Amino acid sequence: MRSEPDCTRIVAEPDIENTPSLRAFEAAGFVQHGELRLPEKTAVLMVRPRTAQEA
Repeated sequence: MRSEPDCTRIVAEPDIENTPSLRAFEAAGFVQHGELRLPEKTAVLMVRPRTAQEA
């Protein structure tokens, strides 16, 4: 896998009702940053910042 030095975070938007997915994202270091209303679902905005070790 090639590193992208300009990438400072990863953003995801799993469905708010998908509890297993939300738990998996949190276990991977993602943090919830609010809810999003999308045409097909209500999602949770999840953000995982890049760590110094990954840079």
